[in-house]
Amino acid sequence: MWGVSLNVPSGEFPLSQFEAVGLLERIVIVPQSIRGNTGTVQLLGRPGIPTIDVMTDDIDKARPFAEELSATLNLKLQSVAVPGQTIRRYTV
Repeated sequence: MWGVSLNVPSGEFPLSQFEAVGLLERIVIVPQSIRGNTGTVQLLGRPGIPTIDVMTDDIDKARPFAEELSATLNLKLQSVAVPGQTIRRYTV
């Protein structure tokens, strides 16, 4: 039997070692199609502690989950940029 090795942390990490709940938003635009933004909710680790993905879903589901997790764990909520991109907010 064969499988794919996932790049995920193993072990136990105390909640005190995480500095924030992160919300990473990916904006997907496909020509002549409905756009579908996805969000990944993460626990952002302090130095030496990995960042752990908690869930990925439609941004309209991920955002409230991130807000609730942030409040429950008493951690700040932070926007996270997709690697190689910058977060920009525009009001139209």
